[in-house]
Amino acid sequence: MALNCKNPNATGASVLVEYSLACGDVDPKTLTFQRMGSMRGKDLTLSADTIDTTTDTSSGGYRSSLASFKTMEFTGDGLCRVGDASDSGQTQLTKHMVDEPQPVLWLRFTYPDLTFTAYMILTEMSRSAPNDDAITFSMTASVTDTGSEVIQSVYVEDTPVAPSSVTVAPTNPTVKVGATTPLTATVLPAGASQTVTWLSASPSIATVNASTGVVTGVAIGSSVIMAKAGLKQGSVTVTVTAA
Repeated sequence: MALNCKNPNATGASVLVEYSLACGDVDPKTLTFQRMGSMRGKDLTLSADTIDTTTDTSSGGYRSSLASFKTMEFTGDGLCRVGDASDSGQTQLTKHMVDEPQPVLWLRFTYPDLTFTAYMILTEMSRSAPNDDAITFSMTASVTDTGSEVIQSVYVEDTPVAPSSVTVAPTNPTVKVGATTPLTATVLPAGASQTVTWLSASPSIATVNASTGVVTGVAIGSSVIMAKAGLKQGSVTVTVTAA
């Protein structure tokens, strides 16, 4: 019998937070980001200073304002095990906060709907290591100017839909030794990333092009060919026959 249990936890409270220690003149699209420990985004606040531009012609008797400087601040807290402090970034970020006069870095926040990549300065890092095996930590960071004329301080884009399934066709492929045959992968839902990586479980029997899915027969036998998209994968067994 299927269980329809309700999740008592707050839906959508978690946010993926990643960081890269690089200067503002580096294009964040070229950077490798490291994931922080399990983190809960408490607040992502966007605000703007305004200038009063009211004149005699302002309509309705209301003041007129223009936005001048914008501010974006992130505050969050998280949890990691004592032995995972280096892997979760706590060791490196704490040293960065202490050693650097201007502890700037690139941060990426992935929410269910939007992904923000921002050049920020750490303004607060705190951690607590009680007697058990857990470290709780929190951080606050504010957007700062990159100092570059071509690189923005903040980028925002829609968060890609995660693949829910991968299906490989044909279902019972065969190929002769020395010959090739193409495989195709269908990734659902339609809006999910369609980037697929192919892998052969037995490359001594059959190899597969990692990006195109074209299988080459190497020796008589069979091999499982896998197609991976995100955290999902599909597979078929390819039979290799004599030439």
